[in-house]
Amino acid sequence: MANSRERGYALLIVLWVMVLLSAIGIHVAATGRTEANIAFNLVRNAKAQAMADAGIYRAIYASIDPQSPQAWAADGAPHELSLPDGTDTVWIEDENGKINPNQAPPELLAALLRELGLKPDSASRLATAIGIWVTPDDGTRRPGTVEADYRAADLNYLPPGEPVETVDELSRVLGMTPEILAAMRPYLSVFANSSVPDPSVAPPLVRRAIADVPSLGAQGDTDQGTNSMAARMLSITAVARTTTGATFVRHAVVEVDGQGGTQNYLVHAWKREDLPQR
Repeated sequence: MANSRERGYALLIVLWVMVLLSAIGIHVAATGRTEANIAFNLVRNAKAQAMADAGIYRAIYASIDPQSPQAWAADGAPHELSLPDGTDTVWIEDENGKINPNQAPPELLAALLRELGLKPDSASRLATAIGIWVTPDDGTRRPGTVEADYRAADLNYLPPGEPVETVDELSRVLGMTPEILAAMRPYLSVFANSSVPDPSVAPPLVRRAIADVPSLGAQGDTDQGTNSMAARMLSITAVARTTTGATFVRHAVVEVDGQGGTQNYLVHAWKREDLPQR
């Protein structure tokens, strides 16, 4: 009887050991598959990123000499590139066709907001609030008025009175909403080098906004026919898609010197973005 119990205990121990070894084996196999999948995803995402970066540099090369027959125009048209591991879609836009919120007169910002669907009074108030946010107080504001307005809106901060470095900083402006900022974003640029966009490279909505402000008409006309050999500020977006299903979006703002000689370029912004809606 004692031998039978001992054999039973031994069998139980053997069964538990087998179960334990099976669990260890399953865990090792699962861990190996997980790590293999992680490595695969890292490789394909790295390929997509490299392809997107290559698309940006290809666009820079195609923009250095605007007089070349192979030059790409900064008109927002897509350029499709076939690569060994997938495809690149690249767009180039001229930043000087956009409105710089740090420099634009409030009348132009208000006109843009009206074009985007805001009522005239709301557009004027928000344009004024943007101007207050990006401009130092010149002494013409009534003391405490701005602070009272922000406190009344239950905001625990005040306008810095200095230029913004990114368009996203405008989200904190009194009266701004995520929806309004999303609608404005394609038409704004902190890299534009003029208070009034160049109509010759501006999107149609920006041209209409300029036309809505009669006092800007003459200045806009003088900007027509921008010197194609002058330094240009370009916004470049590249969307890379690999044959394995990975997608990577790279956005860059690049200043291109088209004066000849070494034909340098300077990168002002370089970041990953979400898939653009076009």
